[in-house]
Amino acid sequence: MRSDVHFAAAFVIGKGMESGKPISIRLDTIDQLVEPCPPSPFRRRRLREEAEKFLVERVTALPSRTAVKLLIVLPESEAPQAGIVVEAIHEHFNFLRVETEAKLKRMRRFGWRSFAVAIAFLTVAITIVHLMKRYLPSGTLASVAIEGLTILAWIALWRPGELLLYERYPFERDARLFRKLEQCEVQFSYTNR
Repeated sequence: MRSDVHFAAAFVIGKGMESGKPISIRLDTIDQLVEPCPPSPFRRRRLREEAEKFLVERVTALPSRTAVKLLIVLPESEAPQAGIVVEAIHEHFNFLRVETEAKLKRMRRFGWRSFAVAIAFLTVAITIVHLMKRYLPSGTLASVAIEGLTILAWIALWRPGELLLYERYPFERDARLFRKLEQCEVQFSYTNR
């Protein structure tokens, strides 16, 4: 297996990352990109880790509405295996997209459950605070208990709010990115070596 240094050196980016220009990848062999694996009934990652990182990094640098095009430069001797590359790229990023969307769904479900628990706790805590204000004599200890319970009740909403409002964005971003790579156009160019 080649090291990361050799793998990175094998890739060449096309001049400019403007819309319409493909991401150019120069390979000596298909094995630099595709992980050789035996046939399996289970969906698997098919690209090498360094290839995945490279493609994700390059596509992240593209404008958000730009369609992804890949130009893979291979030796003529590797031409019969070109179909494997297209299938591997699409299958790999389909796997990642499905996995990311499943994580997003689980996170949302957990967020809504946490939110329901937090609202129930907030309701109980505010009810207790009102009862304390009505029936406890005013004083420092009662004020501390009332303020502490009020603050605790609002803090209980913090994590569900964070989950539902902010933590979904990285999952949604990654799912969009993986969808672009899953649907990318792959072209080949061959060299005589």
